[in-house]
Amino acid sequence: MKKKLLLLVSLIPFVAVGQSVSFSHPAGYYADSFLLSLTSSGVSADGCTIRYTLNGFDPTATSKVYCSPIQIDTTCFSQHQLYTIRNCPPAQWNPPDTVAHIIVVRAALFDSLGNRISSIQTATYFVQNLCHKPLTLPILSICVDSAALLSQDSGIFVPGIYFDPNNDQWTGNYYQSGRQWERMAHVDYFSPTDDVLSLHCGIRTHGGNSRRFMQKGFTLYAREEYGKKNFGYAFFPNTNFKKYKRLCLKPLASSWTDAGIQDWLSQLMARGLRFDHLAVRPITLYLNGEYWGIYLLEEKPDEHYVDNHYGYDDDDVDIIGNWFGLIENGMDTGFRQMMDFVSTSDLSTKENYQHLCKLIDLPAFIDYQLFEMFIGNYDWPANNTRCWQYRDTPWRWIYYDGDGAMGSVNSMDNLFCEDEGDGWPSNAQSTLLFRSLLTNSDFSHKVLRRMTQLFKSLDPGTIAHLIDSTQSVLATEIPYQIARFGFPKSVTSWNEDIHNIRTYFSQAPQAMQSKLNDKINHNHILEIYPNPVKTAFTAYFYSVYSGSQKVIVYDALGRNILTEDKTVNKGPNIIQFHLNLPNGIYVIFIGNQSARFIVCNL
Repeated sequence: MKKKLLLLVSLIPFVAVGQSVSFSHPAGYYADSFLLSLTSSGVSADGCTIRYTLNGFDPTATSKVYCSPIQIDTTCFSQHQLYTIRNCPPAQWNPPDTVAHIIVVRAALFDSLGNRISSIQTATYFVQNLCHKPLTLPILSICVDSAALLSQDSGIFVPGIYFDPNNDQWTGNYYQSGRQWERMAHVDYFSPTDDVLSLHCGIRTHGGNSRRFMQKGFTLYAREEYGKKNFGYAFFPNTNFKKYKRLCLKPLASSWTDAGIQDWLSQLMARGLRFDHLAVRPITLYLNGEYWGIYLLEEKPDEHYVDNHYGYDDDDVDIIGNWFGLIENGMDTGFRQMMDFVSTSDLSTKENYQHLCKLIDLPAFIDYQLFEMFIGNYDWPANNTRCWQYRDTPWRWIYYDGDGAMGSVNSMDNLFCEDEGDGWPSNAQSTLLFRSLLTNSDFSHKVLRRMTQLFKSLDPGTIAHLIDSTQSVLATEIPYQIARFGFPKSVTSWNEDIHNIRTYFSQAPQAMQSKLNDKINHNHILEIYPNPVKTAFTAYFYSVYSGSQKVIVYDALGRNILTEDKTVNKGPNIIQFHLNLPNGIYVIFIGNQSARFIVCNL
């Protein structure tokens, strides 16, 4: 396979200070067509001209010369037909006959020798009476120059020189990564109720195996060299952040089923839980003026995310990208030391368990593991795992990428894989920490208690409401997404797969409880909490069968204080007691298990 070494060079030519082009109408929504005037500002020499493009590409010395106001109408739609250029393996290629458009005008000032002497100004116009699709979601318009997208050597959008037909699912220019594969872009973001964001940024392709799809993912990078070091905009409802360094654009087509809502839905479900998760909102993307379908605009789970949410300097944040210690930022020393301790220590002992509890944020870790299990994320834990640490703070996990979730409750078994090797979707290394912790009875009981609380916070009514709301938001846009990319296959298929998600969550609590109970260590002893006791306490124990168990309480003299039968379930059980007992030492028997507790009413 032919490969070339790509050198990162500046694509921004010298421009004279103070030179620019002004637009008579700002980017945004308009009800009707209008005349757009372009004027130059700053001191310019004789013979300078304004040149402009309507296809999203950078203006050049050969672009059209501005002579008189431009009538913003359907003649301004891009004629480049980017959607007809193959950007994926042949098996994935299924272009539409036409696409919807919005109007993008890009202009710059050129001298008499054809040199660009001003920055490129860009404005995106959504004109209601010109568009054959209604506005239902916020619009993100991205403009990228032709060579940056389509060059066989360096275009990020095409199979190009890195495509291998013998490995068409994992090769192509769009699979390349790193700063050398970042290209300059212009973005306009607007919705009917907000101000327009307009700036230059960097753009790269984004995703795993989904990069081979026609509808590709992207990551946007704000950098000072492009003009602004942050996206200064409050993109997401229910958050207070107005500055972002990086943003991800996940295509609806990256979902594993025609439902398309799994990642968005799971992030909504994660609100209020104790691990880190991403803010998400659906948008409509236009690429160089052409309709490019439904995307999920998301925070990127990186060091800038940690800085935004916790205020930690990103230089002091370590981020690990898998259970084998893949470094995403910082160093892996702390993570490897932790995992070495887990692999060589008996966590059932109090001393080792307490030491590990200092290394990780235990409540957040429990929530993270239970949540991934609850949603049945098949593409986890061997993939899509990310944790971080600031200096010596406890490790925390960031939940992201639920595209493979909510398919089958059998995916819950991923959490307990004990096979050797480093396979996918689960392997011994990726489940080592959780499995080792489950040998500790205190941890196991914490997991069981938290599982009960999780079912209460994510009850059927709450989940049904979230499914209804996500489905409603996308319903009007789905037919256009289907016409553009053939995904989902049909509106009927989309509705059916959303119904399958409803079915999944009707089964998930019972399945999860059964699977988790079966994996809890059968040798955990009966435990009483709290201990010492005042009047009320809870007994945690494991039963090898379902049915009736005899409960007996003796005082320190061996006198029978209580005898009664309790109905228990096979697996872990939680029974609450309210006993008015005098101060002293007591022993409780449940079946053949016993525990001592102290009553202290001081």
